[in-house]
Amino acid sequence: MRLSHDEAEAPAGHEDDVLALPDPWLRELHPRRGGLSVPPLDVDEASAGSARTAVQRHREVIDAMLGAPATEPEITARARAHLGGTPDPLGAAAVAAIIAATAWLGEDDRLPAFAELWLAEHGPAFAATAFTELGRVDVTLPPSVRAAIARSRARRSRSGTPAGGPPRSAVDIALSAAREKTGTGVPVTFTDNLRGSHRLWVQVALLRRLRTFLVHADDREYEEAVKRLAEHRRTPYQMAIAAYLVPTRPDWLDDCCASQELLGDGTMERFLLCSASDRRHLDLFGKPNYRWGWDAGGQRDVIGTLLDALGAETVPFLNRILDEYSPESGVWKTAVEALSLIPADEAFQAMVDRLGHRQVRARVVEAAGRRPGQAVRLLSPVATGASPAADFAGTVLTGLLVSDPALLETVPAEVRAALTPVLASLERIEEAAPDDLPALLADPPWTRPRPRRRPLVIEGLTVPADRRLVWEPGERDRWAETECWYAGAYPWPPEKEQSHDWDGEARLYREGKLETSGMVGLLLKGADELVRPLLAEWNTDDVWLAEQWLPRMIARFGLDALPIALRVARHVPAAHGGVLLPFLDAEVAQVMADWLARLKTGRRHARAWFGRHGLAAVPLLLPAALGRAGTERRAAEGALLHLAAAHGPEPIVEAAAAYGDEAAKEIATLLATDPLEVLPARMPKIAAWADPAMLPQPLLRGRDRALPAAATGHVLTILAMSKPGEPPYPGLEVVREACDPGSLAGFGWAVLQRWLASGAPGKDGWALTQLGLIGDDDTVRRLTPLIKAWPGESASARAAAGLDVLAAIGSDVALLHLHGIARTMKFKGLRARAQEKIEEIAAALELTTDQLADRAVPDFGLDAEGGMVLDYGPRRFRVGFDEQLRPYVVQEDGKIRKDLPKPAAGDDPALAPAAKRRFSDLRKEVRAIADREIRRLERAMTTGRSRSLEEFRTYLVGHGLMWHIARRLVWLAEEDGRVTAFRLSEDRTFADAADDEFTPAETARIRVAHPLHLGDDLGAWSELFADYEILQPFQQLGRPLHVLTEEERASGRLRRFEGAVASYGKAKGMSQDLWGDGTEGRRADGWIARKVTGGRYVVAGLNPGLGVGGYMGDYPEQRLTAVWLADEPGPYREGAEGTHRFGDLDPVDVSEVIVELTRMTAAGGDS
Repeated sequence: MRLSHDEAEAPAGHEDDVLALPDPWLRELHPRRGGLSVPPLDVDEASAGSARTAVQRHREVIDAMLGAPATEPEITARARAHLGGTPDPLGAAAVAAIIAATAWLGEDDRLPAFAELWLAEHGPAFAATAFTELGRVDVTLPPSVRAAIARSRARRSRSGTPAGGPPRSAVDIALSAAREKTGTGVPVTFTDNLRGSHRLWVQVALLRRLRTFLVHADDREYEEAVKRLAEHRRTPYQMAIAAYLVPTRPDWLDDCCASQELLGDGTMERFLLCSASDRRHLDLFGKPNYRWGWDAGGQRDVIGTLLDALGAETVPFLNRILDEYSPESGVWKTAVEALSLIPADEAFQAMVDRLGHRQVRARVVEAAGRRPGQAVRLLSPVATGASPAADFAGTVLTGLLVSDPALLETVPAEVRAALTPVLASLERIEEAAPDDLPALLADPPWTRPRPRRRPLVIEGLTVPADRRLVWEPGERDRWAETECWYAGAYPWPPEKEQSHDWDGEARLYREGKLETSGMVGLLLKGADELVRPLLAEWNTDDVWLAEQWLPRMIARFGLDALPIALRVARHVPAAHGGVLLPFLDAEVAQVMADWLARLKTGRRHARAWFGRHGLAAVPLLLPAALGRAGTERRAAEGALLHLAAAHGPEPIVEAAAAYGDEAAKEIATLLATDPLEVLPARMPKIAAWADPAMLPQPLLRGRDRALPAAATGHVLTILAMSKPGEPPYPGLEVVREACDPGSLAGFGWAVLQRWLASGAPGKDGWALTQLGLIGDDDTVRRLTPLIKAWPGESASARAAAGLDVLAAIGSDVALLHLHGIARTMKFKGLRARAQEKIEEIAAALELTTDQLADRAVPDFGLDAEGGMVLDYGPRRFRVGFDEQLRPYVVQEDGKIRKDLPKPAAGDDPALAPAAKRRFSDLRKEVRAIADREIRRLERAMTTGRSRSLEEFRTYLVGHGLMWHIARRLVWLAEEDGRVTAFRLSEDRTFADAADDEFTPAETARIRVAHPLHLGDDLGAWSELFADYEILQPFQQLGRPLHVLTEEERASGRLRRFEGAVASYGKAKGMSQDLWGDGTEGRRADGWIARKVTGGRYVVAGLNPGLGVGGYMGDYPEQRLTAVWLADEPGPYREGAEGTHRFGDLDPVDVSEVIVELTRMTAAGGDS
């Protein structure tokens, strides 16, 4: 392998022979004689002069330290000789060490200046030897002197003269110490330890400079330097310096590698690597580890130096770096770049093995451009495989083979045969004739000169002052009676309402000191004359349970509640946009026009609003539709077009006539405009990476003909025009109608891959967002792994955009994957964003988050019986699941195994390993969700969540995985006050406690039975499950049951736990589960709370409290100070329980609260 500093020097046809280092790498290189060329250096005369000045300034300190009783006589003699004009490396090092010692607290580092002085006066051989001698000279200032220098420097940094007098210089302090009569002064001694090694990397620029001077020295001077350094290798430190400065002596590095003292120092090991000249040196150093501190920087200087010395032999070492470090560390990225520079196959293969990383993919594209033949050979097996990187590899291959089809000849015949899917994309299907294409794709308006028309702007138009509420029959009464269990709205006893200080609470409201629950309670329960003026002062975006309290507020206050309704609806349009439906108002009209234009999650509310108000909305939109150009005018125009589609253009033009004939004419022109002719002011430019020739042809419906390249380019333009948050260009529907949906989705995926392969330029972000317009379920499955990986590649914004794509696709599969991200993603911000998208979809589908969670449980490809067959060829195994959803396999003879056996000689060589991998993957995948789903069903039991019979059959009984949990539980069917307990039989029919078949009514609600619901039948159910040997996924039939004492029933306090002690771990765990509900991050105040039926809370006070960011060592024990029932969570105040009684709670809530607090305060390990 040859080396080159300029890639242009590589002769044609020899792409595999040249290792070229880019200029930035060369600038950081530690050069070696015979290696890559670096420019020579000049001595820095100014620095040399500053060193001479420093010697003069410190001369008294130097003389005093050399004269100290404990100073080594040899050092004294040789330093004085050097100062007297006889050059001496040890003496020069001693002088420099004395001066450097007085500068240890932040003065200028003098060593580089002394190196320049030595170079100027004595040459590189002397300078190298003197620096090496520094390795055995020790000048240690006593702690008292260091403290004095620190105090003086601190005084000097403050203005004015301190009380202790003017600050003294470090030189004065050091001189006083050196002249100390009663002690040893400050001696200059020899040392053989590595005390100075921590300065090596601080002085790396100095050492590299000395090494560069030696590289450019003539042969005689270089040999002199080697000879002189050979005489100054007494200590391990000196051995290391000499080995670094003279990398042409590998035996010196061998000596260092034999020194356990040197190899035990991470900085030293890193330093010595710059002299490695043999693969065995890398092996001696072992694998890179964190004590090296390599993660603190890219280490390009070290790795580049290794490439200069060893070329492709560095590949195993670079692989070890990639295995040891995080992909986000600088050294990891540098190692990948280094692999891309090495022309050897093993380097390219190392990148191919890690194509899951963004940095690797970008470097592979670069390397493929330099060495296309190598790329085609090594990427072909990946493109033909089933790994997640197959798409990327296929994309790169396609681009290379389109550019040079002859490259295919470099691929082995057997691999070429497997490349059929990739090669198929190169085979062009017959293109449709222009006459057979939609006019938009044959002759789009952006290819023609645009007609110049200036829209009419009529400023100063005002909307009608009329504002009113338009209710559907009975709607206002329903809103007024909305069931509301929000803490602040929960009804109080009459005596409490009468005695409450409403005026004081109104004052707190105005001062912004009430929490949302208090604000809601005041507005819903206070006297009208007191609270109606407060509506305009609402100042929070907290929308918790707004779907309960806001309809009641609107029903009570009518138009006066509009500001609150608008604020809440704008904050979460999908969930709360419906509260605006009754309001016929200009501001609401503009909001609805905006949502109709650009907000998918608010669009259904907008359509409903325009459907309710119809032509009455037109006057509210006309002033904006005739106003200045901008988003508001475009939204109003879109809304008028929407209304015209439903009611015709005539009544809208007639309404516009109220503003004059010109206004009517302008609106008539608008309504007659072809939406395909409405183009952005600046058309997007399609980058070279999106060349249609590099992309698969979109097929027309029927799949027998394809879009021509020009039409494909127009499709790209349409996709680029359709920006997120705005209505897509109407021509998108033309494309969807013309093209095969699967082919179009595949085309979109190829666009994304080409964009990623080109480094994902931000200006072309449409390459990702277009998937939301033309993607399908397969797009979702392929995109989700990328979304999960992107935050770890410093691409969080791209991951968030990916979530928007999943939400835009909006299918059940997209929902499933969004839910998985919201549950399991390690990046908190992305989890929260995914949850927002889920809530938007849930609102759009009119589902609760629990219903969404049901739909988001994957079935992992399990069959109708809840298992799968794994085929080894001559033998087969059936997968089953136990009560904890742990998979097992059943042999053909009925024997149960925890795992599949290793494939044997007689098994199919392809099927058996694939089946083994499939079972291993299944185990990992199910483990990731099993505990969550079991806990979700347990929580459903304790909270009383019910579901329809259809949902029960679809998402539990008929679900391949959830069936294994559902069949191990007792369920309740409730219909018209009748409750029947049942279980699921093996044939998936329902059976009651007598084991008779039971058929619930289609309108029945189904929920998990709590043992308290089973009453006297609990024993029968327990016996039945024992007879059938049914193991339960959690404690149901054997669950501890607790009841209140008579005293507790009559009280709002649960005194049995007061004074009990819980470990920090258990209390913290409770705070992160059910006992975190409603606390909104305020657990640090010394309490945790659990929501119970009726919207109230059971609150447990903790002392000292969990703390913000605290951990077990800070608060090993938590004492329960009080347990009480409250309307809202918060710290305990005397009488906080009010008139609440635990006896009024649901017995299930009572039992579960006692179970949970008992577990928390029980002795034992942290949970």
